[in-house]
Amino acid sequence: MDVLDIIRHRYAAKEFNSEKVDDNQINYILESIRLAPSSYNLQPWSIIVVSDQKIKEQLYEYSYRQRQIITASDIFVFLTDLNIDRILNELKAARLDYGDNPNRVDQYISKLRAELSTKSREQLRSYLEHQTYIALGFAMLAAESLGIASCPMGGFEERGYRAVLGIEEDYAITVLLAIGYVTDRRDKKIRKQRVLLRRV
Repeated sequence: MDVLDIIRHRYAAKEFNSEKVDDNQINYILESIRLAPSSYNLQPWSIIVVSDQKIKEQLYEYSYRQRQIITASDIFVFLTDLNIDRILNELKAARLDYGDNPNRVDQYISKLRAELSTKSREQLRSYLEHQTYIALGFAMLAAESLGIASCPMGGFEERGYRAVLGIEEDYAITVLLAIGYVTDRRDKKIRKQRVLLRRV
């Protein structure tokens, strides 16, 4: 399927049927997230996939009782790592695994550390969460390419999710993605007619 066809067909599903997404498809979506781009290649996201119905029912109470949570096959909980040391250590290890020159890697990591250290905690969270939303977009397209419906969700109580899932304080809970199958697909997409303000 052409990328634009995937985008035209995708919409935010508000309720799912009982059919389960299989593990191979879950892994396909996770791989699309892993390969998503990010500023400086920081890749600050981690994912918790919630498949257990009892846990989804607990999260339902902290999600303003939105039915996507309890009818979805799975919920992808997108976390943003706020621990700069951990982010940079993982980036360093990844670059070394790919055979980059160790001295050049150390210089690059030092440069990033100095730049990121100038941000307040609030600025850092905002900056890193912007990267996580890029990964969300890739996940939605990957799901749609498999014929799996999805719904991105920002309506949840972070404290409740943190308690139910045991999420440490140095991870921000950024956004959710409910995935599954739907009986009816809405093909008509309502969008404004233009996005280009100007070309200079």
